[in-house]
Amino acid sequence: RWVEDRRENLIAASHAHDTQVLLRVGVDRDGVITAVEADVRADVGAYSIHPFSASLEPMTCASTLFGPYAVPALSYRARGVASHKCPIGAHRGVGMDAAVYASERMLDEIAAELGIDPLELRQRNVHRNLPVTTVTNRALDSGDYPRLLEELADRAGYPELRRQQQAARQAGELIGIGIALFNEHSGTGSADYRRRGITAVPGLDAARVRVDDSGRLVIHTSAAEAGQGHPETYRQLAVRELGVRAEDVDVVEGDTDLAPFGSGTFASRGAVGVVEAVVQCLREVAAQDLAPGTDVVRTVDPTQVYPSGAHLATVAVDPLSLRPRVTGYWAVDDVGNVLLPATYVAQVIGGVAMGLGDVLLEEHVYDADRQILTSTLLDYLVPLAGDVPPIDVHHLDSPSPHTSLGSKGVGEAGTIGAYGAIANAVADAVRPLHLEVTSLPYSPGRLFEARQQAQAAAEPAGHASDQGDDKGHAADPG
Repeated sequence: RWVEDRRENLIAASHAHDTQVLLRVGVDRDGVITAVEADVRADVGAYSIHPFSASLEPMTCASTLFGPYAVPALSYRARGVASHKCPIGAHRGVGMDAAVYASERMLDEIAAELGIDPLELRQRNVHRNLPVTTVTNRALDSGDYPRLLEELADRAGYPELRRQQQAARQAGELIGIGIALFNEHSGTGSADYRRRGITAVPGLDAARVRVDDSGRLVIHTSAAEAGQGHPETYRQLAVRELGVRAEDVDVVEGDTDLAPFGSGTFASRGAVGVVEAVVQCLREVAAQDLAPGTDVVRTVDPTQVYPSGAHLATVAVDPLSLRPRVTGYWAVDDVGNVLLPATYVAQVIGGVAMGLGDVLLEEHVYDADRQILTSTLLDYLVPLAGDVPPIDVHHLDSPSPHTSLGSKGVGEAGTIGAYGAIANAVADAVRPLHLEVTSLPYSPGRLFEARQQAQAAAEPAGHASDQGDDKGHAADPG
């Protein structure tokens, strides 16, 4: 067998998020969005990864733009561009990270230009009555976006944070506050895949629950866990539905001779399709009164649901080195009814840490000969424990009408929210320096280049340094 090492993984495994988004947004004088025009271009590598095709990043990004906002008109062009790089694959928050980054950065730029508080600008534009179908045909099932923002402001002490920021700026400190409001899709069913032309993904989830001869309950699912805490979640479902003891429940995943056929573990589908199938099986077992030999299989074709959240980050940027440091983080999420609170909190914290790395550190770099320069973790930087601040995690319940327990996915929420909140906080921190920052990661090197460009632009005509004229795109999370 072949087992790749870390260097082989960084050089040759799938890449992600090399997406550029060019936005034009029309607003009235009160900051209410009237129209959006978007051009999305993703470097999809040398060839498509089966079975999702080269449309995975650009189409998901385009359809997610300004997702929580009542935009009356939106036009987009989405393209996948071939290159000699590794092909792109699904990476936590696929496509939605880029969309939230671009949308939320643009909202902050609009707020700054119109002199409107960023939180207030979002409140003026959100969807207020759900369910609703957006202009990009996303059928939002449930949620309360105004309440998410209100709860976030309350928990973070938003007015006081702004007062502290003002005092710090007067003292010469670079302190930033960033907000992100987002929604995401989870539990994609067969109809959505067929609509996108994907036939190799069934879109179905399944579970098998049996009672062995000793009376123990055994649960098999079509999706094996990858760190989400499936076994404990399923045991607690059995306790809830059947009144059995958790220690009398076995969870066996990954054995295809025993598990039913389904789609696998991705797209935050566990709390939607898989849990739905488990619950249906448990209720049928209950109807047969836990008789030994009972063996029930249920297959579910889930309806896509839409978790949402509002996140806030505070960032301090060192005036000399321009190194950004996240000093505080608050997350208020709506993932429907929470099945296991400890697992929910851990998923959000882990996702935020991952997003922090994407926004501030992680980048594949190639030299002039197209040789990769980031083939070890000495070069490709990921966040360490000291880079992640304490994260305040809170939940608002907005049960989905499409699942028996009202649950929605939570696996990608932390990462998606961090893309908007942390990026906006860094941009806010360096705003007194008049830096134009649009391309991720917001590393010290990237901020230093922005400062050089700002200084060159400020020099008198005829004395400007030869710093180039590339101002980048309105939003480039590549």
